[in-house]
Amino acid sequence: MDSVVKVAKTKLETSYATSLKSVAKTIVGTCLPLGIKVEGKTPKEITSEINEGKWDEKFQ
Repeated sequence: MDSVVKVAKTKLETSYATSLKSVAKTIVGTCLPLGIKVEGKTPKEITSEINEGKWDEKFQ
């Protein structure tokens, strides 16, 4: 997840998203068709966890 946050911080300036959390969800969503897992979980599971607030401390 640290890698996702690092990329999200880089992309935040050029993205239309308004928050780091939104950019991170976009990046995780991009992993889905590529078959990439994040923290050993599918992108759908990680997106649900982001929506639930499990990773909020990473986005501050």
